[in-house]
Amino acid sequence: VESLKEIALRMLRHIPYYLHTSELAPGVAVPGEIKPHGFIGVVTILVCHGNKGAHDVAKEVKAAAEEGRSSSAVAPDAPERVTIREAEEALEANAPPLHSNVVFLLYLTERTFLDEGGAVARLVQKAMDRGISIAPVAEQEPSRGGVAFRQFFQQTPQVLQQQPYKLFDTVAVPLFPAPA
Repeated sequence: VESLKEIALRMLRHIPYYLHTSELAPGVAVPGEIKPHGFIGVVTILVCHGNKGAHDVAKEVKAAAEEGRSSSAVAPDAPERVTIREAEEALEANAPPLHSNVVFLLYLTERTFLDEGGAVARLVQKAMDRGISIAPVAEQEPSRGGVAFRQFFQQTPQVLQQQPYKLFDTVAVPLFPAPA
């Protein structure tokens, strides 16, 4: 959407009506567009070591949250908005309790559920058993492991595709590479 808005804005700036007005200064709005929004409170993102790339995506989310934090009126000694924890440690029986804003980031690539020993599937199931929301992020760039979504159904264990889990009932967020 942003790239289409930029193209429209560039075209509009060359129309005689807009040459001598500041109407386009705030940019172009798309009716019904979802605006960016931030986290409320502290959010913990759980990542699985076997889910290659998930930690990098979580770090990008954290950096974006911190960038938004620096542009708002937040006390310098306020706690971080986003923390990243290893799912293996956080979901152990003797681990410290998790607060209410916890998500398990599942980075969907061509290798997501093909890890040695099936740790990713086991931890996704464990997180869902504990009522933790799964945040699926589907890589779109083929050089980074992006594949057609149907491939995920082929590699995902059946137990996660059926009741009570139904993993893919949650819409995956497509992850596109940053513009060059």
